[in-house]
Formats: sequence, C-alpha cells, structure tokens
Amino acid sequence: MKSYRTWSFGIIFSIAIIPCIAQTNIWTQKANYGGGAVRKTVSFSIGDKGYFGTGYTGSYLKTFWEYEPATDTWTQMADFGGSARLDAVAFAINGSGYIGGGAAFNIGNKDFWEYDPLSNSWSQIADIAGTDRVSAVAFVIGNLAYVGTGGTQTTLDNKFYSYDPGTDSWSAVADIPGIARGLSVGFAIGGKGYVGTGYDGNNSLKDFYEYDPVINSWTQKADFGGLSRNVASGFALGDRGYIGSGGQGGGVFYSDFWEFDPLTDTWTERANYGGGSIGYTMAMTIENKGYMGIGYNGSSYSSAFWEYDAGVVIGIDEETSSQLAVWPIPSSGLLHLEFTLLQSENPVISIYDLLGKRIRTQVQSVEKSKTIDLSDLNPGVYLIEVNSKEGNWIKRIVKI
Repeated sequence: MKSYRTWSFGIIFSIAIIPCIAQTNIWTQKANYGGGAVRKTVSFSIGDKGYFGTGYTGSYLKTFWEYEPATDTWTQMADFGGSARLDAVAFAINGSGYIGGGAAFNIGNKDFWEYDPLSNSWSQIADIAGTDRVSAVAFVIGNLAYVGTGGTQTTLDNKFYSYDPGTDSWSAVADIPGIARGLSVGFAIGGKGYVGTGYDGNNSLKDFYEYDPVINSWTQKADFGGLSRNVASGFALGDRGYIGSGGQGGGVFYSDFWEFDPLTDTWTERANYGGGSIGYTMAMTIENKGYMGIGYNGSSYSSAFWEYDAGVVIGIDEETSSQLAVWPIPSSGLLHLEFTLLQSENPVISIYDLLGKRIRTQVQSVEKSKTIDLSDLNPGVYLIEVNSKEGNWIKRIVKI
C-alpha cells in the first residue's frame, strides 16, 4: 500500500502545471499609514486602491489618504467634505466612496458624504434616516449599502438602514437581533451581510449574525471564534470573512485573527495580526488581499499598516506536505485521505475546481483516515483542501 501511494503522488506531479489555490496565511508589513499614528478612522476600497480618513490623534481629523498597493505608497487627497470626526462609518459602491455619521466634541452626526476619486472631490448626500449614527458598521450587497448598529452618543440601538445611491435615499430594513450594540464588525460574502462582536454599553460581545436582503431577515450564526471583544476590524476575501484585533476595554487588546466560512458556519484561527495586540484598527479589501492597520494598544497610537494574504488567488504552487496522503489518483469514485498530525476538532475538507470555485465543503470529526465519495463529480482535475489548526494542506486529484 505504501508504494501505491508513492506512485499516486507521481501521477499528481506529472500533470502539467495548472492553477491551484495556495492558502498562504501570511501578514506582510507595508508602508506606514500616511496620516500618521491614529485611531477610530474609517476605510473603503475602490478598484485597486484603498482609502483611509477621519479619526482621532488627540485632535479630531478630516484628513483623507489614498493607498496604492502596486507602489506601496500613500497620497494625501482632498479632506473629507464634512466636519472632523471619529467613529464614523464608510462603504463604497459603483466607483464612489461614502463616509458619514460619527461624532466630535460629544456631538453625534447623521450627515453623509460621497467621494469621487476621479475628481478627488466630495459632495453631500442625504442624511442617514433615524438618529445620529455613531460607532456603526456597514456592508454592501449589489447596488445597496447597509448601515446599522451604533446609535447616538448616549443610546445604542439595533436599527439598520439601506442606502440606494441611484435615488439618494435611505430605507429602514429589519433590525439586527440580539442586544443593541456599537463598535462591531461588518462585511458581506456571497450576497449576504454579516455583523458580529461589539459592545453593549457594559460588556463586549461575540455573537454573530447573517442578513439576507432577499427576505429582509437576520439569522444567528456560530459565535465569533475568539474571545468576546469590541473595536475589532475585519474584511471579506473570496467566499470567507475575517475578524481580528480588538479588545475588552481596560487596556486589554488582542492580536488573534479568525476566518469565517459561511458554508460550514465555522471559525478557524489564522496567523495573528502582524501589528500585535491592538484595537481600533481599520481594514479593507483591495482585489485579493486584505489590509489592516493603525489603532491603539492601550498606551500609544499606531501608524503601522499590514497586508494579509489568505491565499484567495489562483496560483501554480501546490502544497506538498507529507502530512496528508491521498489515494488512489486517479479515482473513479472513492478517495482515501490519511493524516499524519491531524488532532483538531472539526477539520474542514473542501473541493475546488481549477478556477478556484469551491464546489463542496464538509466538516469532519477527528480521524486519522477518511474516505470521500467523488462519484457525483464530472471527470476532470480538482483540488482538495484540508483546513485545520495544524495547518492547511492542498492536493491535486483526478476524477475519471
């Protein structure tokens, strides 16, 4: 049997170089934020560039900066169109960026402004419906933005609103369930929105919810994988979401970083954030990489800025770890997997086509060996990924 497996790997590696998914899970430090050490900024991305603005350094800010990954450079742009503020909220739709809400000098805001990167200019749009909106979250699905949680300077609520840039109008949507909160994290994956963690005025939270705009309804999902927290940040890459950093107040901050898989409703811990234990960070996605930076660690502000590569790209390098054996290759139906060091609970096994589309995912119990039925797949070449705390392993397989 042992020699048979060796022969199987020979088949795998004799196939011409073809695309595959590389789960690199690496943080790389980039040029410090051009606006200096700051916290409570907002961020969004448009095309292949990212944008940071507003915030607090001991003084309220309205400065606004553009980041270009290709050159790893920051360029100062036109100041935010509204007044200086912190704890605002931001999003981007159809080539324009939007910033609004927030507060300064204990006065909340509900005004919103649109940024045009082509003209480097701001124009005021309709105020968000309801009350002032401080410490809110936002996500974008299709041509609509969704903004909610937070509230006034003194009262948190569960309200959520959608914004349609085509009509410059806000509409109330279903309130998020659970306790009223602010300082949460939000992002969108596959036509649905996700919001979790935060602060209810007394305690940090870890519950997590999914919003379906088709039925205007929220569903509670698995709690965030780490400890409860607020002032964290996150982003979506491909078909998965990420949350990290943040803290519980009193100078307690974290560096752990977690991946959420909506298909399996599971969280997996990833490489710690490169900037260390910190809160009040801001994050964005630019093309196929995540970016996260700035913040406050309990004693000082930071201008550090980091890039996260989750491997959500099409590459040519296959993980060849001996910790995963797969046979027979090719397979007419049943595929056998054997793990060397796998000890984690609930490892996730996924199968991808060569375009990087995930076509099947299942959560497994801890077993040293596993058999998977491929009989429903069309003949061809696929990738199988095992995702666990011990590591991520990818093998190329052939179905005949």
